[in-house]
Amino acid sequence: MWRFVHLIRRFRREIEDRIPRYFEANSLRFHLFEEGPLNLASVDDVMEVPKDFFPAAAELTGVRLQVVLDHKEMNAVDKLFCLKVKGLLAHLNGQMLFPVPKDFIQDVVSATGDGTSACLDADDCDWRSWFKEKQLFPQEGVSLNYYVGGRGNKTVVLLNAYGQSFGYWKKFIQAVSAHFRMILWVPRGNDWGTVGIKLATSQKAHADDLDLILAQEGIETCTLVAWCSGPKLALEYYSRYRHRVASMVFTAASFKGLPEHKALETTFEKNLEPLLETIEKFPGESEVVLEYLKGILLAQDKRARSMEELSSLSHVELQKALSAVNVSLQEMVLEPFHAPNVLAYAKQMRDFWKYDFLPSLQTVSIPVLLLGGDCDQIASQPLAKAVAAMIPQARYLEVQGGTHYLQYDHWDLLAQAVDEVVNSGGRLKLSHPWVNLTVPAEENTSMRKNLA
Repeated sequence: MWRFVHLIRRFRREIEDRIPRYFEANSLRFHLFEEGPLNLASVDDVMEVPKDFFPAAAELTGVRLQVVLDHKEMNAVDKLFCLKVKGLLAHLNGQMLFPVPKDFIQDVVSATGDGTSACLDADDCDWRSWFKEKQLFPQEGVSLNYYVGGRGNKTVVLLNAYGQSFGYWKKFIQAVSAHFRMILWVPRGNDWGTVGIKLATSQKAHADDLDLILAQEGIETCTLVAWCSGPKLALEYYSRYRHRVASMVFTAASFKGLPEHKALETTFEKNLEPLLETIEKFPGESEVVLEYLKGILLAQDKRARSMEELSSLSHVELQKALSAVNVSLQEMVLEPFHAPNVLAYAKQMRDFWKYDFLPSLQTVSIPVLLLGGDCDQIASQPLAKAVAAMIPQARYLEVQGGTHYLQYDHWDLLAQAVDEVVNSGGRLKLSHPWVNLTVPAEENTSMRKNLA
């Protein structure tokens, strides 16, 4: 019961970070009955649930619970919650039939509920206190800045999206650095705290810079963990220095730039290219273009919804809201798009889109795991799946309800996946009911056989 309550509290944060005040207007409905998707309880059992259980749960979580007789009564939010607690509810069914202990509420409120430290469940983790800021000077007038920290015999190298802050990663960094040595790569021209791109650099130069850093740190082999634009750089690095790469994990990968798959690109990817081209051609108009770009990037209604509107959201409206940028991330998402550095960012992204990574895919002979959310509206995950199918034995993990910011929303899932990839040679034991693990290349082969 303790863990169940913690999961509701975390789920509330996850949903209301995208749909503010949602649970003030809506109950969280779940289905427990025989013949239903969970096969947990009979109607008679549920009728015996003490009257104080649901009020106690509401006091603990701020979420009103409602059992429904038909799973058709549940909306997208309810169904996502049922997936996340499917395994746990089977164990809780019996516990729900007993009165709630008087001291239970205080015990749960004072606990983190998931076995992790309080810091990992908070928003103010100071991961930088665990890391050293280091520099290299490969040539006159050029400095390479990076972070080193963590502990362990194996190394994880984090390739962040171009121009983005490490703020998205703080819980993931703190979790992973407890078990592995970590290196956080910073693009050439940026210092440790720079957000945005100060100097546009080719994929080849970035890869060479990264190898200088790994050589300086004495890293013989490592796992590359890359987000958004990072996977293309990881593939370039692997094609040039494969002796240093043991495995790769890509999250919310962006592979924009393939003409034959242009139809798979997201609306954001399609709109971003002409906007950045305009900035390159007319730098003086960058402020106007940036304001338009920010509106597209956030892609959500900034108008506060009334209780009536929140309680009557349609399926389409809910799906759109679940795909929106987290309210707590909006400032961080917009940080790279500021006039002083946006021209360099535009040039960097143009180089990123033009980079041809396809020739190297068939030569990949190490474990590769891609994670993507079905609510990612920034980087096309259908395109990421298509690329995964070109990599021998690469696996794709789809996270239901996941956005472009999996390292923020699902940092513990990503940390677990990285741990298993590093320590098991790529074999995964993930058993979460809201994720679906596939081998796209095998799926394509099977489809072709069926069509034949």
